Amino acid sequence: MASNDIRTFLKQFSAVKFYKYKGWSNSSLRQDAEEDLRQYLQKLSTSDDPLVKQRSTKLLGRFERMINAKHAEQYWNQQRRSQHKNVIEANIHSEHIAMSEKTTNAFISEIRNARTITLPRDQSPTTVYQDTIPDIFADDEKKEREVCTENESVAKGESEEESEDESVYEAGSSMWKEVEEVFRRMNDSQKWKLSTGKVVEDALFEYAIQCKFEHLSQSFIVDPDDTNGVFTEEELTEIEETDTKSLPDIPIDLMKYMNSFRKSSIKELRTQLSVVQDWEGANFSREYHFDHDWIKNSVHNLVQEYEGDNLVAGHSETHYLMHYWHIIDRCFLNLQDIHSVRGEASSFSSSHRKNKIRSVPGLMQVARKVMGRRGDLIIRKHHNEYENGEAGKEWEGENGTKILKERGLKALKMQKDMFVNLCNAVKWDVEKVRKLQVIGWIFSELNVLLLRLDSPRGYVCRVVRSPIYTIPQTFGLFGQQVVPFLALIWKAKAIVKEVVDIVESAEDRDDEDSQLQELQAVG
Repeated sequence: MASNDIRTFLKQFSAVKFYKYKGWSNSSLRQDAEEDLRQYLQKLSTSDDPLVKQRSTKLLGRFERMINAKHAEQYWNQQRRSQHKNVIEANIHSEHIAMSEKTTNAFISEIRNARTITLPRDQSPTTVYQDTIPDIFADDEKKEREVCTENESVAKGESEEESEDESVYEAGSSMWKEVEEVFRRMNDSQKWKLSTGKVVEDALFEYAIQCKFEHLSQSFIVDPDDTNGVFTEEELTEIEETDTKSLPDIPIDLMKYMNSFRKSSIKELRTQLSVVQDWEGANFSREYHFDHDWIKNSVHNLVQEYEGDNLVAGHSETHYLMHYWHIIDRCFLNLQDIHSVRGEASSFSSSHRKNKIRSVPGLMQVARKVMGRRGDLIIRKHHNEYENGEAGKEWEGENGTKILKERGLKALKMQKDMFVNLCNAVKWDVEKVRKLQVIGWIFSELNVLLLRLDSPRGYVCRVVRSPIYTIPQTFGLFGQQVVPFLALIWKAKAIVKEVVDIVESAEDRDDEDSQLQELQAVG
């Protein structure tokens, strides 16, 4: 039996029906029903399917603890009162309808996906379970908290969409269930199998279901910088080197002009800036000379910052974005219909994922649209997004808390949403999907890191990180650090341009029969 059938079979048992309609009263009938369910779970725990066996064993353990808990009745009654209040407020006249489906789904889903609990020696089982039993009803309590938070946001005039903070969220049952459903839909023959025999998707899934908090493995993103022991050094090297995408080459004339600003003093740099180039004036062509002009203006802006002694620590995040990192935004001005969005912008791609199951329930009001993940920079063309950025005002080193969360989780989760949205745009054409990549920037004070996310094999996405580049506080290192950073920005733009061309390229349907079949399938 497949693990996704367990829930269907559980609903047929008297114990589940008993919880669904009668709560925790009438202990004699409850004990008989529970014994039938226990025997069924014990049988499932001997299944040949490792996933079924694992889930059933955890479910059985959780079930045993649940039925022996002295606090079960207390929490059940509390849940009934809470749901009864919601029923009245929603003006739904049948309490039975509202409680039935929610209670069954919450009970079965939470128990089925529950994690094994190790009891500390200094605490009794009753004390420990008192803290864990509300997890059974976590879905309903979470929804109630979300509604309250949402109403507070609307009252403050923020938006009718839900907002999202920067925290690393605790992994709940809904997340585990979603990860398992995604994993179950994967075709084994299409997974990424390494030379060592390890299957990347399987390894990520095994680690994901152990995580208590949000992690890249739950989005099937593989990180070659992994330090969790999921893959060996040999396997990580293979992951990193498989179907690598080289950064675009800079045209030689542009590269020479960029390199001409490697000067040792501001005076020498101003002298170089004052030299009139052949492409300037009446000869300027936006199509051919925009990048040269962008380089010159970027260097000139930074010279003014050095002359004003503005490159010192202690500024706000907004200051760094406006004075230095706007260089990235301006590099994209020559790409038609591509816009940069700043100021904690919400991602269209992330919002699309979060609202994909949104519908009109009929029994109550339509749920508010959930806002996507927010970013400090989003580069988009219409509703397709190609680049994002996260910023921080303080540099605490490569392993500072904020940069760890943003380069190792938040930015990449948003990039994955953008990547999936681009895959939808190309209708999941495998050849095109393997060519796609999404750019991400991590800004921390005067330091910057480039992230690239692609999908070389199977169902997973891969992370590629650049070295950290710095705009130095003293001018002496300008040529050594700033000039390479300008080159990196240009290469990032070239990647975005390539991806836009892939997404917008017309499908090759020259065959008349194919064209006719396409027309026949309309609607």
